[in-house]
Amino acid sequence: MSKAKTPLVKVRIDFSASAHAFFLTCSRKEREGLLRKLKEFAVHPALGKPLHASLAGYYRISYGRMRCVVRSNTKDPVVLVLVVAPRKDGARDDAYTLAVTAIRTADPSIDALFVAYVRAYIEEQALASSSISRKKAEEAPE
Repeated sequence: MSKAKTPLVKVRIDFSASAHAFFLTCSRKEREGLLRKLKEFAVHPALGKPLHASLAGYYRISYGRMRCVVRSNTKDPVVLVLVVAPRKDGARDDAYTLAVTAIRTADPSIDALFVAYVRAYIEEQALASSSISRKKAEEAPE
Protein backbone atom coordinates (compact mmCIF):
# COMPACT_ATOMS: atom_id res chain seq x y z
CA MET A 1 0.00 0.00 0.00
CA SER A 2 1.49 3.35 -1.00
CA LYS A 3 0.92 6.56 0.83
CA ALA A 4 -0.69 9.33 -1.15
CA LYS A 5 1.66 12.28 -1.36
CA THR A 6 0.20 15.54 -0.23
CA PRO A 7 1.16 18.42 -2.48
CA LEU A 8 3.63 20.92 -1.09
CA VAL A 9 1.91 24.12 -0.13
CA LYS A 10 3.88 27.31 0.23
CA VAL A 11 2.90 29.07 3.44
CA ARG A 12 3.64 32.59 4.58
CA ILE A 13 4.24 33.26 8.27
CA ASP A 14 4.81 36.86 9.33
CA PHE A 15 5.40 38.28 12.79
CA SER A 16 4.57 41.60 14.39
CA ALA A 17 7.73 43.35 15.55
CA SER A 18 7.21 42.51 19.23
CA ALA A 19 6.31 38.88 18.46
CA HIS A 20 9.43 38.48 16.33
CA ALA A 21 11.64 40.02 19.02
CA PHE A 22 10.32 37.60 21.66
CA PHE A 23 10.44 34.66 19.23
CA LEU A 24 14.18 35.23 18.75
CA THR A 25 14.74 35.01 22.52
CA CYS A 26 13.11 31.57 22.72
CA SER A 27 15.22 28.44 22.82
CA ARG A 28 15.97 26.69 19.54
CA LYS A 29 13.64 23.83 20.49
CA GLU A 30 10.78 26.27 21.20
CA ARG A 31 11.37 28.17 17.93
CA GLU A 32 11.42 25.00 15.86
CA GLY A 33 8.33 23.61 17.63
CA LEU A 34 6.39 26.85 17.22
CA LEU A 35 7.34 27.14 13.54
CA ARG A 36 6.27 23.55 12.90
CA LYS A 37 2.92 24.19 14.59
CA LEU A 38 2.45 27.50 12.72
CA LYS A 39 3.12 25.82 9.36
CA GLU A 40 0.66 23.04 10.18
CA PHE A 41 -1.92 25.65 11.21
CA ALA A 42 -1.39 27.62 7.99
CA VAL A 43 -2.34 24.56 5.94
CA HIS A 44 -4.98 23.20 8.34
CA PRO A 45 -6.63 26.09 10.26
CA ALA A 46 -8.81 23.68 12.25
CA LEU A 47 -5.68 22.83 14.28
CA GLY A 48 -5.79 26.24 16.00
CA LYS A 49 -8.04 27.02 18.93
CA PRO A 50 -10.38 29.91 18.10
CA LEU A 51 -10.31 32.68 20.68
CA HIS A 52 -13.36 34.63 21.80
CA ALA A 53 -14.49 37.95 23.30
CA SER A 54 -12.05 40.74 22.42
CA LEU A 55 -9.84 38.23 20.57
CA ALA A 56 -12.60 36.89 18.29
CA GLY A 57 -11.16 36.16 14.85
CA TYR A 58 -7.78 35.17 16.28
CA TYR A 59 -6.44 31.71 17.11
CA ARG A 60 -4.18 30.20 19.72
CA ILE A 61 -1.25 28.03 18.74
CA SER A 62 0.59 26.49 21.65
CA TYR A 63 3.82 24.63 22.13
CA GLY A 64 4.49 23.63 25.72
CA ARG A 65 3.93 26.76 27.85
CA MET A 66 4.47 29.06 24.85
CA ARG A 67 1.44 30.68 23.23
CA CYS A 68 1.07 32.38 19.87
CA VAL A 69 -1.93 34.55 19.15
CA VAL A 70 -2.34 34.50 15.38
CA ARG A 71 -4.59 35.77 12.62
CA SER A 72 -5.32 33.63 9.59
CA ASN A 73 -7.84 33.23 6.82
CA THR A 74 -9.23 30.01 5.44
CA LYS A 75 -8.57 30.77 1.78
CA ASP A 76 -4.79 31.33 1.75
CA PRO A 77 -2.10 29.76 3.94
CA VAL A 78 -1.03 33.08 5.46
CA VAL A 79 -0.50 33.51 9.20
CA LEU A 80 0.23 36.74 11.06
CA VAL A 81 1.69 36.10 14.50
CA LEU A 82 0.55 38.91 16.75
CA VAL A 83 2.03 37.75 20.07
CA VAL A 84 4.50 35.10 21.21
CA ALA A 85 4.66 34.76 24.99
CA PRO A 86 4.65 32.17 27.76
CA ARG A 87 1.31 31.36 29.34
CA LYS A 88 1.07 33.16 32.69
CA ASP A 89 -2.47 32.98 33.93
CA GLY A 90 -3.63 36.35 35.21
CA ALA A 91 -0.31 38.15 34.73
CA ARG A 92 -0.14 41.50 32.93
CA ASP A 93 2.33 40.07 30.43
CA ASP A 94 0.17 37.03 29.70
CA ALA A 95 -0.05 36.23 25.96
CA TYR A 96 -3.74 37.08 25.75
CA THR A 97 -3.43 40.38 27.66
CA LEU A 98 -0.56 41.37 25.37
CA ALA A 99 -2.67 40.46 22.32
CA VAL A 100 -5.60 42.61 23.41
CA THR A 101 -3.22 45.52 24.08
CA ALA A 102 -1.56 45.08 20.68
CA ILE A 103 -4.90 45.09 18.89
CA ARG A 104 -6.07 48.24 20.67
CA THR A 105 -2.84 50.19 20.18
CA ALA A 106 -1.68 48.86 16.80
CA ASP A 107 -0.52 51.45 14.28
CA PRO A 108 -1.06 50.51 11.48
CA SER A 109 -4.03 48.41 12.43
CA ILE A 110 -3.51 44.67 12.66
CA ASP A 111 -6.29 44.17 10.11
CA ALA A 112 -4.55 46.42 7.55
CA LEU A 113 -1.27 44.63 8.18
CA PHE A 114 -2.90 41.23 7.74
CA VAL A 115 -4.59 42.29 4.49
CA ALA A 116 -1.22 43.50 3.17
CA TYR A 117 0.36 40.10 3.97
CA VAL A 118 -2.46 38.22 2.24
CA ARG A 119 -2.14 40.45 -0.86
CA ALA A 120 1.62 39.88 -0.93
CA TYR A 121 1.08 36.12 -0.75
CA ILE A 122 -1.46 36.18 -3.59
CA GLU A 123 0.90 38.28 -5.74
CA GLU A 124 3.78 35.86 -5.04
CA GLN A 125 1.61 32.93 -6.11
CA ALA A 126 0.48 34.72 -9.28
CA LEU A 127 4.07 35.53 -10.23
CA ALA A 128 5.17 31.97 -9.55
CA SER A 129 2.38 30.46 -11.64
CA SER A 130 2.97 32.88 -14.53
CA SER A 131 6.69 32.09 -14.59
CA ILE A 132 5.91 28.34 -14.59
CA SER A 133 3.47 28.86 -17.46
CA ARG A 134 6.09 30.85 -19.37
CA LYS A 135 8.72 28.12 -18.88
CA LYS A 136 6.31 25.44 -20.08
CA ALA A 137 5.47 27.51 -23.15
CA GLU A 138 9.17 27.98 -23.93
CA GLU A 139 9.84 24.25 -23.55
CA ALA A 140 6.90 23.16 -25.70
CA PRO A 141 7.96 21.92 -29.15
CA GLU A 142 6.74 24.05 -32.01
